[in-house]
Amino acid sequence: MRYVCIIFFLFLCITSSLTYSFERISNLDIVLLLEQARERYEVMDYEYSIKYYEKALKIDSSNPRVQFGLASCYLALEKYSLSIEHFEKVLELNPAIIEAYFGLSIAYNATGNSKLSISYYRKGLGLDIIKSKNL
Repeated sequence: MRYVCIIFFLFLCITSSLTYSFERISNLDIVLLLEQARERYEVMDYEYSIKYYEKALKIDSSNPRVQFGLASCYLALEKYSLSIEHFEKVLELNPAIIEAYFGLSIAYNATGNSKLSISYYRKGLGLDIIKSKNL
């Protein structure tokens, strides 16, 4: 019985360490992909930047940085509906990301929807004011 408990314990240790290693590799992969995407974005190579963000999205679709990067690339490429979709996803994941409100404001303004543009601008501005007061 003692040997069964020891074997079971070792099994749990091995499986938990494998899971931990996999999570670390996945997080490292995302960090590297985000860095590559940012580098491509900075030189205005938005199509390649999107490819890196999409790879990161496959690893973790609930990462607001990935969603924000995609939204920014689509905004730069004037693909406003895709940009809006990803900025809204950013706000679902983390409504405190002020830049997403301003991104939505720009995208809606470009599509001619001035009411939503102003609404998101005011929301972002309101969060910025609240953030400034708390500093």
